[in-house]
Amino acid sequence: MATITTLDNVIGANLAPSSHSTRFVFNYDEQLIKMADAATAKGSGLAAGDIIEAVRLPANSVIFDAGFEVIVDAVGPSTLTVDLGVTSVDADVFVDGYDWAAGGVGDFSQNPAAYQPVVLKDSGTVDVLLATLSGGTLSAGTLRVWVIYGVIVDQRTPGLVTLKS
Repeated sequence: MATITTLDNVIGANLAPSSHSTRFVFNYDEQLIKMADAATAKGSGLAAGDIIEAVRLPANSVIFDAGFEVIVDAVGPSTLTVDLGVTSVDADVFVDGYDWAAGGVGDFSQNPAAYQPVVLKDSGTVDVLLATLSGGTLSAGTLRVWVIYGVIVDQRTPGLVTLKS
């Protein structure tokens, strides 16, 4: 293996103009996920494997982080683990196996060791996955799901109309 330390990379030499934007902003979004409302929307009791869409994000986004806070304790099941991720990419990329049955109000989820940012080419959602649920019916409980993301559309070209035209 070789380390290449020198190329003809004098600043600005033979390089195409780069795009640097001061317009890039971090966005924060959150949503309260009430399990009673989710069961009503489903039309039956919640079960292991159910996916609840929490926060919808636009196309061309990068999700830097996401997680949740327990607002209301889960009521009902003796076993309940929750994942958080982007189902189409990795269902537990942001939270893997939070033990809500043992957790309590004010708990925050932690990222798993395999955490990584997620890039969305198309619009998508950050989802709550009820990974395990047994020993009773989940009748209540609320999570505040939060997401920090940025929109990464190409800003190098103005589109159909030239800038300052």
